[in-house]
Amino acid sequence: VASGCRDRDVPVPKLAFEPGRSIIGPAGITLYTVGTVKPVPLDGGTWRHYVSVDGGMSDNARTALYGADYTVRLAGRVSDEPPALAHPDARRRLSGALIDTLADLHAIDVVAGGLSGLGKPAGFVARQVKGWSDRWHRSQTTTLAEMDALATWLDAHLPPDPAHPSVVHGDFKLDNVMLRPDDVGRIVAVFDWEMSALGDPLVDLGIVLAYWSPTAPPSQRDALTTVIDRPGYFTKEEIVERYSLRSGRDVSNVRYYEIFAVFKIAVVIQQIYYRFIK
Repeated sequence: VASGCRDRDVPVPKLAFEPGRSIIGPAGITLYTVGTVKPVPLDGGTWRHYVSVDGGMSDNARTALYGADYTVRLAGRVSDEPPALAHPDARRRLSGALIDTLADLHAIDVVAGGLSGLGKPAGFVARQVKGWSDRWHRSQTTTLAEMDALATWLDAHLPPDPAHPSVVHGDFKLDNVMLRPDDVGRIVAVFDWEMSALGDPLVDLGIVLAYWSPTAPPSQRDALTTVIDRPGYFTKEEIVERYSLRSGRDVSNVRYYEIFAVFKIAVVIQQIYYRFIK
């Protein structure tokens, strides 16, 4: 996936930001292993991790990431946008860069890029719908007719396989990308590839749309609440239009994929609750 992405200038990280985790490639080959992580408490309860890929310890660890040096930082409990995104023009540039990156990812030639072994694209959405429906039924703690009806609807309205399947990221959203510090309109890394597969690219577009709108009322928002309702960020309609123009794909049935993405999010929440009460 990384090789194919670089061929299309889609940014991917050379470093996974999880302590002690090895990234395993084809045939069990270890691609890279994350080094030590040092937690540093900051004022207000915020914490920050500094990561070193060579196992050393540095409060300002740097690594080569997509052709340039960046300070590698993991920050917890971020309460607001970076200052560079305070202006509507910057938010608009970021919105466009996000969708362009997704469309470029989906434009990778999976055959020429040697990615055919990543999965079986035929029947991808059908398998996804069945899998997530099964997860819902296994984690149910009470009867919820709306979810059962939605699972049935998704299965009854399955879209046909795309003429040109693509790499599917599986969890593409704003908080899974890294921005260039001096140019927030440029995405320099895409994270969380563990659910990547070959299949219908509109599954990724549906995920973007599902996470794009805030659902909590202003009085209940916290550090996990999305910020894209602020002036400058694309509307959902602009996202779909930008993706369609960049990718050339038919997006007339995008509503199905957004509904499916919301269904998956609901199932994940239910699974967490199920484990909690058990």
